Amino acid sequence: MFKKIFLFFFSFGIIFIPLNALAYNNITTHPALTSEMVKLHNNFSEKKINNEEKQWTMDGSSEEDVPVTRTLNHFYDPIYQTGLFGDINAEELTPFIKILEPMILSAKDWAQDSYAQATFLAEAYKNAALNPYAQSTKSAVEILTTHTWEKAINSYINGDKQEAFKNLGHVLHLIEDMAIPAHVRNDHHMRGDAYEIWTTQFGPNNIDVVSQLSGRRPLKFNSLNQYFDYLATYTNTHFYSQDTIGIQEGYNQPEWNYLNTKKIGNFLYSIYQDDFGEYLLVKRKVGNSLMITTKNSISVNDELIHSDYWSHLSKQAVLTGAGVIDLFFQEVEKYKNDLAFKERINKTIISTTIENIKEFFGNLFGGEKTEIADSNSEEIINSNSNNSNEQFNEINLFSTPSPQAEFFNEVTVTPTPFPNLSPTPLPSKTLSPSPTETPSTTPTFSPSPSPSFTPTPSPSPLPSLTPTPIPSPSATSLSTSGSSSKTINFCSISNGISASNKIIINEVAWMGTENTSNDEW
Repeated sequence: MFKKIFLFFFSFGIIFIPLNALAYNNITTHPALTSEMVKLHNNFSEKKINNEEKQWTMDGSSEEDVPVTRTLNHFYDPIYQTGLFGDINAEELTPFIKILEPMILSAKDWAQDSYAQATFLAEAYKNAALNPYAQSTKSAVEILTTHTWEKAINSYINGDKQEAFKNLGHVLHLIEDMAIPAHVRNDHHMRGDAYEIWTTQFGPNNIDVVSQLSGRRPLKFNSLNQYFDYLATYTNTHFYSQDTIGIQEGYNQPEWNYLNTKKIGNFLYSIYQDDFGEYLLVKRKVGNSLMITTKNSISVNDELIHSDYWSHLSKQAVLTGAGVIDLFFQEVEKYKNDLAFKERINKTIISTTIENIKEFFGNLFGGEKTEIADSNSEEIINSNSNNSNEQFNEINLFSTPSPQAEFFNEVTVTPTPFPNLSPTPLPSKTLSPSPTETPSTTPTFSPSPSPSFTPTPSPSPLPSLTPTPIPSPSATSLSTSGSSSKTINFCSISNGISASNKIIINEVAWMGTENTSNDEW
């Protein structure tokens, strides 16, 4: 919650800093993959996308990296369920990245959080005459820098197909990033990733993935989250990025295959396999030990490895992206008459911010009380009593007439020697009725309507009545017949109502009786 509040206020005060050094080549690969996704969708769907709509989608896919600060939100680690995290080394730009760190979302969240996109640097880089008030009174989907899943759906419902398909292209770009190992294995690569750079050779005019799919249909899932999880998990567990080779980097998969290797030149290649067949996973210099490796001795920066990676990852990306397009049209039909959907996305940024602030401070100041209340409720609700007739009543403590003093609703009771305490049964996770149990040093509670507690007259502390009784060596038994050596004397409170709902006993002690002051316990 604090992240969202920080996003809003920081976004209107930050000065845009050119980050051309961080930019990736976004002219070829992303629009090429998007084009193949549309092609596969059209092969199996009755809801066709025409050439103009296809171009809008490709444009959106190309623009998602503009400005390049958006790329900080293009990571999603499915193993640790997070976006970019840890020490981000961007050399001289590291301080600037640190400022942005509280804003960073996972690609999965970024694709669906219109508020975050609307307040991420706001429109400082698109609107020189920045008017924070004017921007804050708009809804998040009205902001130019918002390109989310829900905005694409809303634009299509409202008849703005160009805006709808451009925003869909932005989302498909994020899906495509899930087919890049560095983006799903928390490899920051602020200065570029060798595999990602290698793939820039493929553009809309020379890519051909669909023909290699052998008639495979688009993947079918029920939500956008499932598409992100599927592709990110596949990439994470089947491929390395250069800086995340081996389990010491925090990932158990993939593993070097000792039983299936191939020697090419001075290198030994490990061969891996998935549904598309075998591929080269990683290489190491011949003669180097697998037990002691360095980044120079084991690598994925290799033409053959990159080619095999692309052969498998591009196919999986296209199958996933085509499924996302199918889901898009399903969601349009689902929400086109949904008033709650329209009301939610038309909420202004300022109203959303106020709600976030209220929720933040509500959790901040009310969290502890809520936690205590929830804990107490759990003890009562989840009590595991085997006696179906047991009543969940408060414990009432009675003693023979004696002076009482009440201070701030805390009552100090001074009873006569060896009082008999008659509590109503208290539900507890640790105690259950046991009427047939033999006498022991631990007092037990009986389901009898009027149980009596008879401690032996010995100089020992009174047993504590808590949900988990403290063993007392002076306790002997709990009778189910209600009989005892002494009769129960009740206090003479005129109206029978205690001073407060709860009684806190700070200390119980006495000295002397009516007979003599020397009768001590």
